[in-house]
This record gives sequence, structure tokens and C-alpha cells, in this order.
Amino acid sequence: MKMNKNAMAGMKMGSSAAGAGAKPTPPGELSPADKKMLKMMLQPDPMPMAPADRRHAFIMVGTETLFLVHMTMFHMEEHCYQIVLRAKLPDAVMKQFREWRRKKPTQAYFLANLTESAMDVPQLACGQLTQFEAEIFEGIPESSPPGAPKGQYNVWPWTQPPAIAKVRVTVERVVYFRHFDYNFEYPKYLTYVLFGAGKEAHMQSYQTKEPDYDHILSLEAAPAWLPTNKLESVVTVSFPNEPSRPVRLKNPLTRKDYQVQYQGFWEYLGYRFTKLHPLRLGTTWWFSNSPLNLVQPVSPKKRARSK
Repeated sequence: MKMNKNAMAGMKMGSSAAGAGAKPTPPGELSPADKKMLKMMLQPDPMPMAPADRRHAFIMVGTETLFLVHMTMFHMEEHCYQIVLRAKLPDAVMKQFREWRRKKPTQAYFLANLTESAMDVPQLACGQLTQFEAEIFEGIPESSPPGAPKGQYNVWPWTQPPAIAKVRVTVERVVYFRHFDYNFEYPKYLTYVLFGAGKEAHMQSYQTKEPDYDHILSLEAAPAWLPTNKLESVVTVSFPNEPSRPVRLKNPLTRKDYQVQYQGFWEYLGYRFTKLHPLRLGTTWWFSNSPLNLVQPVSPKKRARSK
């Protein structure tokens, strides 16, 4: 997920591009360098990228069954995808991963393809690529300014030594795949993608367009009300008491227990035909506004003060 050196020199993960000596860009606005970069990157066939630039980071979720959840970016065609993979690692590596989970049950782990396995997300979606070489990292260094909400990251997982330097990843199945389309509007209510296998279930925030946020978490257990084949094939759930406000500077799900809509079926043509369904939340593995957004969102009060 490194950026092309010529097109994006000086840019850091999730930050607004600005050259040395350039006039500071007001919060929430694009710099001239941002606009130049977007003109090149938001194309069906973007500017050719070197193999070293076609790396992708995934959050690892699940202990019995491993899922890889793609770290998304709105401002690069290369990374404008929500995609969840069901994957398999060699037995010895999976054993090590489960041991890590036992010793550090709330620690997030990230997997990234190696330069020698440079790839595009559509290769995974269409089945062209079913195996790749990767490395595994324990977390990403936090870089939130003092006093600011946590969740800002200006470096990628691979800026630190890997916990495992090389491992073969086998893609068993593409569980979820969606290309962003900025023509679409935010959902009416706060919405998440729900998936899993067996007794384990996980969620990722349904992302639409900038500004938005990326939230990946596990449930304490797979919902008893959801058939297992639907859990494995992915559904959406929404929180009817939570408007889909796109600017989330901190985790909006602060409680353990919630009642959710299944596939928005709560209401139909103005009538309510179904009940809400219980969810009990577990561990959050990743919450951030970056690298998803090019321009980091700010609170309405801070935006007003800057004008």
C-alpha cells in the first residue's frame, strides 16, 4: 500500500499532501498536490504502479477460521475496495497466531503481501490470484497528536520489523467484495457488514465515501438468530438509534449490547414487520479515519474555528 514515489512524494499515510514551504491547506480542503494526485489515481486504469507500490494491508480476525479484512483508501483506485477474504496459513503459522491470541487477546495483527507478490484487489475478486506471499505484523504505531482522539496512523505496518517475515497465504474464498462508488449516499442508519464462521462472527463498518471511518471488530459469539449459511455469505446490520453520521472521530459503538436491523428489513413501505435482533460486541481490532480519508475529518467546532 505504499504510494508511487513520483506521484506522491512527501505524502504520509492518511495525510494531506503538501510540499516543503507550501501554504498550509485549511482543514477539510484539498491541497494542489492532492488534486494533482487524484487526477492521476481515480481512473479505471490508473497510472502504472511499481510492484513495490502494490502492497495491501489486511487486519487479521478470527481464531478458528481466519479472515483478512482489507485496509481501504478512498483516494486511490488501487485501494477503493471493501474486501474480506477467508484465508488459510500453514499449520505452524496458524498455531503461532492462536498462541498470540491466547496471550494477547486484544492485540491487533496485520498481514501484508510482499513486494514479490504485488497484486491488485480485482485479481482476488475474480479468482485470478489464489495464493500470495506475505508478512505479519503486531499492530501499527499510533501517531495521534496529544489530546486528540486515538486512531491516527501515519505509517504502514511494514515500517516496523515483522512478527513473521514470510508466509504463504491461500485464499479459500472471497467472502465480501465491493468497489466504492461516490455516486452512492450514506445509509440512513449506522450500518455494518457482518460475517464469520462457526461460533465466531465479525463486523466492519459499511463505508461509502469521504469522509467516513473504518471500524473492524469481533462479536462475543455468532448471533443465534442468524442462520450459519447467511453468516458465512455476509449480511448487513444497522443500528436504528444511530444516524449514519459519516464523520466519526471515535468509536460510535461504546456499549456491549445492541439491537440491530437485519438487512434493513425492520420497515417496509412505512410498516414494521420484523423485530430487532440482539448483538453482543467483543473486541475492536481497528478503528481509524486514516488511511481511509485523504483529508482527515475534523469536528464541526474545529472546522468553524478554522474559518
